[in-house]
Amino acid sequence: MAAVRLLGVGRPKGDTYCCPARGGLSFQWRKTAVPLEEARVHPGGIQMATVPVFECGPSGGTGGDPFHDEIPAAGVTIANIRVFSGRNARVGSGKYLNSIELFYSDHSQTVRHGHAKGARRDIALAGQEHIVEVSGFYGLFIDQLSIRTSSGRNFGPFGGNGGTRQFRYHVPDGMAIIGFSGSSGDCVDALGIFYRPI
Repeated sequence: MAAVRLLGVGRPKGDTYCCPARGGLSFQWRKTAVPLEEARVHPGGIQMATVPVFECGPSGGTGGDPFHDEIPAAGVTIANIRVFSGRNARVGSGKYLNSIELFYSDHSQTVRHGHAKGARRDIALAGQEHIVEVSGFYGLFIDQLSIRTSSGRNFGPFGGNGGTRQFRYHVPDGMAIIGFSGSSGDCVDALGIFYRPI
C-alpha cells in the first residue's frame, strides 16, 4: 500500500496554537486545521483511509535546497533520530545543526538533511514515546536545536550559541511529530515539522 500526500481543506476549530514563521512573524492555526492529509491507497486505486497530517514552519535562513520528508504510513512511528552538530568549516566558524535524519519503526528512513560533520548523536525512542516539541535558535542557519519527547525526556541543545531568533514547535496533546520540512546544504538552513494524531 502506498502513502499519498494530498492538500487538504477544512475550517479551523478548537484550541489556538502559535507557530513562528520566517522573518520573526508568527501565524496561528487551530488544533483541527487540515493543511495536509495522508491517504492510504490500495494498489487497485481504492482509497482505504484518511489520516490528517499537519505542517508548521519552517523557521530559519533562506539558503539550501528545500526538503519535505515523505509521510510514513499510518501506524509507523519515529524509532531513532540522528543528529550531527558542532563546528562546520563549510559555513563559518560557529557551531550549527549540521544534519538531521529520522529512522522509522518499519525500518525506513528519511534522507539525511545536511552533512555528517561534527559530533554524532543517536536518540532512540522507547515504545510509545514520540516527539512533541522541537525548538532552538536560528540566523542564516539553524544554530541550535532541542528535542522533547512525550515521556518528558529532553535532548540537546545541539549546535552552538548563535542565532538571534528563537523558534518553538510544540504539537497539541494526542499528536506526534512524524517528519521535517525545511532546507539544507552544508548544514540545516531551515526546519519545520509534520505532525499527526498518535
